[in-house]
Amino acid sequence: MPPPERFSKDAVAAAAFQIVRKRGMASLTARNIAKKLNSYTAPVYQHYASMRELKREVLIMAGNLLLEYTARPYTAMVFRNIGTGYAVFAREERELFRAMFLERDALNGKVDDFMKVFIGQMGRDERLTSLTTEEKYGLLSKMWTYTHGLATLIWSGIITRNSDEEIVDALTEVGGVVIEAALKNSGN
Repeated sequence: MPPPERFSKDAVAAAAFQIVRKRGMASLTARNIAKKLNSYTAPVYQHYASMRELKREVLIMAGNLLLEYTARPYTAMVFRNIGTGYAVFAREERELFRAMFLERDALNGKVDDFMKVFIGQMGRDERLTSLTTEEKYGLLSKMWTYTHGLATLIWSGIITRNSDEEIVDALTEVGGVVIEAALKNSGN
């Protein structure tokens, strides 16, 4: 009979997530996870075939946290909340933002998954109900380009005036113009 499992797969993933959250993806090693768990490296390899597999798991967890940020009600406008949440995530979860959006090939196709969730969220924004899915995708792509730039500038410390209210104001100013243009050009 095998010895009882001391650390579950969830415990290993949670430890890995906390390491990346605090110190970045470069710190994600079996040795650091073992140290966090006060264990040997065996539980890591017992549950994950490779560190690459564990890295994917951590990125999924980070993505879920990002989606929580984008679903928060910063304002009465659902679409504005998506952008605000994205920028607040960059400010508050610096290492996760870096791991997800600033390291090469980190997401490998996951951006499309985010886009689908965001398009679904946009369907709850009454200003955007007349837009087709394709038009919402175009609007989201334009605003994501701006928002990612804003978030990256916040993340890097170049923009220091980055309270929730200041983020909302920046997104409102640019977003208003982009949304107005999208509604004007809508085929509906």
